[in-house]
Amino acid sequence: DALVSQTPQCESSSKCAKQYTTLVAAPSLPPAPEPPVAVKTRARSALLQWQDPPFSGTPAVQYDVQSMGTAKFDSGKWAKCGAFTYIARNEFQAPHLVPGMAVYFRVRARNN
Repeated sequence: DALVSQTPQCESSSKCAKQYTTLVAAPSLPPAPEPPVAVKTRARSALLQWQDPPFSGTPAVQYDVQSMGTAKFDSGKWAKCGAFTYIARNEFQAPHLVPGMAVYFRVRARNN
């Protein structure tokens, strides 16, 4: 969770009465979600779902889904899926799959 602390800079002067130093600590990063599972597959797409592990900090508000091995990005490197999609739930419809081609997926959680 974010930590905000305000400290007065001077104690008695009327000119300094509203001057503060503010310290803000960023929220701790959420842990990685469980690996995604394809719960519904079609010829060229798959519905992926995942679970968040227990975490006492600020919960995840967005997810980044990445794939490796698709025909479009068959470079052996991870590529972001749905680059223009805001993923706020624990599921994603992965499009543009090629029948018979192995594709790997991973998910990252964000809370800021």
